[in-house]
Amino acid sequence: MSDRPFDENCPIWRAASVLGHPCTLMILRELFQDGSCRFKDFESRSRGFSKNSVSKQLKALVDDGFVEKVIYEIRPRRYVYRLTARGRKLGPILEAMFAWGKSEIKYQSK
Repeated sequence: MSDRPFDENCPIWRAASVLGHPCTLMILRELFQDGSCRFKDFESRSRGFSKNSVSKQLKALVDDGFVEKVIYEIRPRRYVYRLTARGRKLGPILEAMFAWGKSEIKYQSK
């Protein structure tokens, strides 16, 4: 094992800080599948996550430059969310997580 500190300079730490919340993974999954989503789309598909949790994780993804928030209706003001070029770079990671998760389902306790 490494004797290096586990902090913001560690690549694994950085990945976990972005992808570590299950709600974040759900948001990214939806954007990769649909291309763009409205907040209510995330809300309706996010079983087990509160509206506040979805909002907080979505805001963090926007603030970190992985997702962009685009106005699609002026009155009332409504937004659609899309992956940025930076966000699309997460695709191979999510695909690997999907493949691993699919292979591990058989081990899930009943």
